[in-house]
Amino acid sequence: MNGNREKIKTWHEYLERIIFPHWIFDSANVEIRRRAVMGFYSAVLAIVILLVFAVVAVLQNRYVNALVDFGIVAGFICIMVYFRRTKIPDTGVFDAALTIIGFFSIYLCFSGEADNSSFLWIYTFPLAAMFLLGLRRGTIATALFLLTVLIILLLDDYIPYVVHFPLNLKLRLVPSLFAVAALSCLFEQSRQVASQKMNLALSELEKSKEMIEEQVRERTSQLFEANEKLLREIAERKQVVEALKKSEERLRFALEGANDGLWDVNMRTNDVFISPRGCEILGYRPDEMKELAKAWSDLVNPEDLPRTIERLNAYLDGHVPVFEVEQRLRLKSGDWKWVLSRGKVVEKDEKGLPVRMTGTHTDISKRKQAEEDKNKLEERLQRSEKMETMGKLAGGVAHDLNNVLGVLVGYSELMLLEIPEGHSLRRHVANIMNSGERAAAIIKDLLALARRGVAVAEVINLNNVIENYLNTPEFEALKARYPRVNYRINLERNLLNIKGSPVHIGNAIMNLIVNATEAITEQGEVKIVTDNRHLDKPVYAYEEMAAGDYAVLTVRDNGKGIAQKDSGKIFEPFYTKKNMGRSGTGLGLAVVWGTVKDHHGYIDIQSEENKGSSLSLYFPVTRAQITTERQHIPAEIYQGRGEALLIVDDVKEQRELAAAILNGLGYHAEVAASGEEALEYLKQNKADLLVLDMIMDPGIDGLTTYEGALKINPRQKAIIVSGFSETERVRKAQELGAGEYVLKPYIREHLGLAVRRELDRK
Repeated sequence: MNGNREKIKTWHEYLERIIFPHWIFDSANVEIRRRAVMGFYSAVLAIVILLVFAVVAVLQNRYVNALVDFGIVAGFICIMVYFRRTKIPDTGVFDAALTIIGFFSIYLCFSGEADNSSFLWIYTFPLAAMFLLGLRRGTIATALFLLTVLIILLLDDYIPYVVHFPLNLKLRLVPSLFAVAALSCLFEQSRQVASQKMNLALSELEKSKEMIEEQVRERTSQLFEANEKLLREIAERKQVVEALKKSEERLRFALEGANDGLWDVNMRTNDVFISPRGCEILGYRPDEMKELAKAWSDLVNPEDLPRTIERLNAYLDGHVPVFEVEQRLRLKSGDWKWVLSRGKVVEKDEKGLPVRMTGTHTDISKRKQAEEDKNKLEERLQRSEKMETMGKLAGGVAHDLNNVLGVLVGYSELMLLEIPEGHSLRRHVANIMNSGERAAAIIKDLLALARRGVAVAEVINLNNVIENYLNTPEFEALKARYPRVNYRINLERNLLNIKGSPVHIGNAIMNLIVNATEAITEQGEVKIVTDNRHLDKPVYAYEEMAAGDYAVLTVRDNGKGIAQKDSGKIFEPFYTKKNMGRSGTGLGLAVVWGTVKDHHGYIDIQSEENKGSSLSLYFPVTRAQITTERQHIPAEIYQGRGEALLIVDDVKEQRELAAAILNGLGYHAEVAASGEEALEYLKQNKADLLVLDMIMDPGIDGLTTYEGALKINPRQKAIIVSGFSETERVRKAQELGAGEYVLKPYIREHLGLAVRRELDRK
């Protein structure tokens, strides 16, 4: 059913498109469209009826009527054709159409068609006139039509071929026709009023439509602008978010690259944020750190807290542009770590007071350790430089002092050979010789200070060296000078042996005990302790000590102690806190330092001002056993056999002493005062052995002299003697063929053995 309706509608529209011209449907004038449509429908209807009438008239042999009918049909067709060809019809078309309608109505009315009932068609004219021409022109057309009808009705009796209406019909027809005309006028008037109202309403509606459309366009424009603005804001926000993400990523990468932790503190609420890296630096979990950080002062080392608060206040008061402090923070393990804290205020309230502060924590423990190591290295370098300075001083005087002491010791030894046993003078000469030997040991201490001349080769036990010192007259004199000082000795019974020089270590022990005693101004106590210690890993105390086994000597006192600022200076040459003239020259502990270093040992010092000090000497142990005390070698072993010797020394007393010793041993010794003199002698004479002093001023030294002697005699033998320790030039001479090195002062046995061994060497 719905399909049929749709089909009918489609056919209806199709017929309208065939019958009506296209401009009717495209026209915007409603009135024109209304009249044209109605005119077309009326014309089609009239054509159909007239064609029927014409056919009937032909069948009835009324050819005049048929001709009229066909003529009217042709008129309507012409009007329709005209309508289809024109786009905008003028009023003349409607006038022509109405004229045809009027003529047709009068014709039907007075031609007597349809059994004399055709007069009823005249009632359609007023309606058609009003419809096609409107109220004013339709009324005029209707009036003309009514006038024509009245004239015909009045003169119908006199007009041929016109139907004659009875009087009573005329009386009914005319009023009814006027009534229809009046009603048509009223209807058209009402229609026009309604049309005007409708047009006004449509106009208002159109205005409203235009207004709404304008508002819609304006609102659409506003929405478009708002949308554009929103899109721009969204794009800008995306850019800001993207920039923020990139900035956060850069900050994160920077913090990760710098290995820094981030902190953020609300100074009003005391809420604290610590980044994961910040927690990691201190070894806490984030949840642990959040609570601990609220009491941040508890994390700061008490020694650093005042400085931290001072720096923070200086920043908040505007004295510095940024808060920055190096401080030690407590780790979860309880240890301390150096951290560089930096920060700035990033938010203030309306009064300008800080609300929020953000910054970073940087782990600087490695840098601090490096700085500490650097400072220690600088301290060691300074010590080395001072030791070097002292060494140069010691080296400068050692040669001359050895020459003086050599004469004293040498001639004392020769005198002992001349004085018989039991003679009263023999004891005095022996004391002179022993004092000279001890003075020579002091010279060696000066060289030890310079790290230039200690031969470490003898297996000894610290306990024996300590006991030997405690039995010396020097220790007895020390106790007599300080009667209110008590000495407690606690020596490890099974103390391990060490390898070293008993003379130098004994001198170091003496210096330690003397220093400890003199540090006690009133009554006090000095403890001397030895023990065995094993270090399973390197330990840093006063200096870094390697792992290993050590024999340790510790000397403690409860005297005035050493101030922290002075603890790094006590081993410096000539440094002393004692009153000059009372005791000490500032070399005691410096000699101890040099001695320990020559024995590859370490020193540790613990001291607190006004509470005493403790100095410990660490000596590497040896598993070798102490050999029995060396016996004096009989002179027959190193006795000479008349060999010719040349003694070369720039000091007269030294060369005469050496000549006396060697001549006494059976050699034939000649002397030369310089290297140049020795070379001139060798050009004329033969020497089985040269005794060469290494240092000879002015002139050439022992090495140059030996090089010249080899040019004269490539097989020339020689030994080297000197008041200095063994040097590079001594070793170079030995590489050229020289024999043993003998350290002054001359000892008959040492010199005789060196000469004998070199002469017997193949």
